[in-house]
Amino acid sequence: MKDALDYAFRLLERRDYTVKQIRDKLRFRKYSQDEIKKTISRLLELGYLDDEKYARRWAINTQKYRPRGKLLMSLTLARKGIPKDLRGKVLDELIDEKEELKMAQSCVTKKMRSLGGLSKKKKYEKLGRFLESRGFNYAIIAKILEEMIK
Repeated sequence: MKDALDYAFRLLERRDYTVKQIRDKLRFRKYSQDEIKKTISRLLELGYLDDEKYARRWAINTQKYRPRGKLLMSLTLARKGIPKDLRGKVLDELIDEKEELKMAQSCVTKKMRSLGGLSKKKKYEKLGRFLESRGFNYAIIAKILEEMIK
């Protein structure tokens, strides 16, 4: 277990990980299930692993530096191993509809620079697809595009 724990500490020196990510890294290194279980419980006990703290920090950074809709953020957190109830709790606390609308507007402002010479109809279509690909829900997309028509 000491070797697995040392490896986990080396990983955690550089950045935060979720329980799933550490488990996957240890599995990849061919540690036994028992070693993995003991290592993870020790890391949890010492406070080095905290999925809620990870999800909160990740969501704040994503919101600030690379805005996405709640849907895509939730899917990304799911891939990182954050349970559904925890994802919902964290995202609902951090992002209300007004905040999500503000993030979508920020995305649109940046995207509009690259859509310079296109017709209004083409811009409308491209922005709708772009916002959808960024994980914004239909209600948010509709509000943004409705403003664009005015």
